[in-house]
Amino acid sequence: MKRFFSRNDKTSLATDIADVNMQTGDVFWPQDLLPHDCGRARVLTWGYESHVTKGYESANKNNVFAHAKNLLATLKRERTEGRPIIFVAHSLGGILVKEVLRRSNESTQDIVGDIVRSTSAVIFLGTPHRGSAKLADIGEAFRRAASIILRVDSNSTIVRALGADSPELEVGRESFIVLWRKYKFSVKTFQESKPLTGVNISILNGLVVPKESSSLDDPEENAETIEADHHMMCKFYGAEDPGYRQVSGELRGFIYSISQRQHESQRTGSELEFAEKFTNRLMGTSFPVNGDLTGLESVGFLLKHIPLLINAVQYYIDGASTDRTTKQYENIFIDSQMRLISSMDMFEKCCRRLVQNLPDTEVRNLMELQRGWNEPKIEAGLRQRLGEEDFEDYIIIVKRVKKRVRLLQRKLKLQADFEEPFKMWSFMPFDSGKYTEVVTEIHKEVEQIWDLTQKDIEPRAAQYERSPPPPSDHWLDIRAHTSRIFNVISSIWPRNCMLHTHHAKLRLDIPTEGKKNHEIPKVIVSFATDKGVDSVQRRPQEWLDASVISCQTSSPTVSKKAVQSSPPSKNIGPVQMLMACTSERKIEDLCTVLEESRQISCLGFVPSEGWHYHIHDPANVTRKLTRLGDVLTSQKITTRQKRTIALALAFGVLQLYDTPWIRESWTIDDIYVDSSQGIEHLYVLKAFETSSPQSAIGNARTDLDLFVRNRTLFALGVALLELTYGAPLSARKADEDLNDVVTQVLHLTSRIKDDELPRFARAVFRCIHPAPEGFEFSLADEGFRRRFVQEVVVPLKKDYDELPR
Repeated sequence: MKRFFSRNDKTSLATDIADVNMQTGDVFWPQDLLPHDCGRARVLTWGYESHVTKGYESANKNNVFAHAKNLLATLKRERTEGRPIIFVAHSLGGILVKEVLRRSNESTQDIVGDIVRSTSAVIFLGTPHRGSAKLADIGEAFRRAASIILRVDSNSTIVRALGADSPELEVGRESFIVLWRKYKFSVKTFQESKPLTGVNISILNGLVVPKESSSLDDPEENAETIEADHHMMCKFYGAEDPGYRQVSGELRGFIYSISQRQHESQRTGSELEFAEKFTNRLMGTSFPVNGDLTGLESVGFLLKHIPLLINAVQYYIDGASTDRTTKQYENIFIDSQMRLISSMDMFEKCCRRLVQNLPDTEVRNLMELQRGWNEPKIEAGLRQRLGEEDFEDYIIIVKRVKKRVRLLQRKLKLQADFEEPFKMWSFMPFDSGKYTEVVTEIHKEVEQIWDLTQKDIEPRAAQYERSPPPPSDHWLDIRAHTSRIFNVISSIWPRNCMLHTHHAKLRLDIPTEGKKNHEIPKVIVSFATDKGVDSVQRRPQEWLDASVISCQTSSPTVSKKAVQSSPPSKNIGPVQMLMACTSERKIEDLCTVLEESRQISCLGFVPSEGWHYHIHDPANVTRKLTRLGDVLTSQKITTRQKRTIALALAFGVLQLYDTPWIRESWTIDDIYVDSSQGIEHLYVLKAFETSSPQSAIGNARTDLDLFVRNRTLFALGVALLELTYGAPLSARKADEDLNDVVTQVLHLTSRIKDDELPRFARAVFRCIHPAPEGFEFSLADEGFRRRFVQEVVVPLKKDYDELPR
């Protein structure tokens, strides 16, 4: 790494600008121009050898990802920890920077992890982030850019050696968006606007990296073009060059923002120092300002510091996992972190219940800024709401929790601000029994706070929860239909039929916005006529699909009140079709009906609980059904596919819970993909057999019940984890300590907040650790079902809606 310019020692700002480029020519502007415009920053450049076409001369054999390791090691060696960094990267250098940030985030070494934490901004110049209409995927975009820079064919072994076929390209693109959200650094994209001509490799008069490929395709992206081709967009003739003015202007803005933050931090520190001295002089004592608090200020302390404590435990989880001598502590830290997360969730809900009737600005000050809890009107309001006796008990318990949090701070050797130690964690004398006992006591005392705040707040809380629209009522109607349809299908297949093996499949669909109230799902009944098909090991491919459409049979003379007690007929999609259906044939034996004719529109109907279920439009189709688990192990799914599958599974839980269609402890192997239609086409498949009752399958109790609050939601959380990490849990049982499901799930749940977008990660957590509605963890409870919609389905729907169409 070359240091072209070091800041004047008298300046107060310490910022690194790292320019990352291939060594394809001399770059002068970081040395000759930038120090004059960014005099308060240190300018460094880092390049790597890309001339691998020198015949038999010795050449660098590393690919881009090996170069990323080298840059990471160089930054670790050359920079001061905590110094803000601004990366400027051209072309494939941008892929290298994204890989550096990904590796920094995953590192267990604090000095390496500090690189991504200290990143303030990234400027991309013509970096291929993804595929485009002309370039199938990011690998193709990579090959094209590399071939232009190296002046070789895009299929050359040289280009492949650089990493064009590496799966890490796609991983780097997806992880960068996550890191951008997590660390909140700035991103600026510059795109080329002129084609590159005169290059005789079949790419004439076209942009090397099309705008679609050089865009991150994110609504927060700040992108503009530079009036130059791919080669010249990072080469400037002087300070008046329009391209240089664009780039240097962005750098000056980033540096100004850094200086403002540092100034604010210094001012805050000075104010705290002054307040401490003033308080000590006034009180005649020498305790620090942030010492022991009294009264309701302890509430604000816990709201602020328990999350910091949870983050610190993650530091120890990462440290313990890297050392064989301390690996025994990893599960202890994971368990304690999950218990602390659950405690924090309960405590925060208690606080929100207590202050829910205050104006929004005051609630924000109390809950998000953790200030104002000691104001007399807050104390008076809580005394009135809880009563004198319960209020005093509440204060005593809160103070006790705060003492235990302070005790954990000392046991984990955290700094005054609850940050982890500067040095990499190493083995230390650790009383795991005492540590676990303190965490358990915190959880028990938070449960006591929960009980205290439930007494008076329950009616108001119910009103608070009812404020959003009740979307789960519609899904309760759908669930009733799917359950009845299962009974209908069972009744029309005779038990003594020896000619067919009978299957039915139901699609897990995402409701479309254009459908009024989301129409009742269309169930496809399918039949396999090959005798003796094993329904477990072998699935039929030749199906007869028929639409099952519901029609309510309520009499016109029935009162409106009675009619409203059943699912309304307006929820059914093709109402006109149902009204026009004149078939009065009642189906007694569907196999017989199918053998007679498949040419008529309606085969007849089957009655069930005041509804007629018409079997319409039978059609022969070929389907290739594959278990979702097998798909995950055999191919890499895209972000779009992952978001679509996740939302379809969540809607499927609402549609099918506690019905014979799906087991209570279901897995992704119970979900099937029709690969002939696309990976997003999901089905549940049922084999109707006479040998065993359907409801008895797969619901045997296990040791999981000691941990799992709701088996169906836990299964959904596991499925979402498997989608994130690209394989079933069974495929990840590599280490002995990961051989039980609970430990695996806890470990992955603690990691997912760093590997996924926040909404998705929170949805996973709510599936694994659902919050109770009162004392209920059942989807049959209206309040719990509505909470599931708000905390799991709605966030997944928002992630899905943000996908580019």
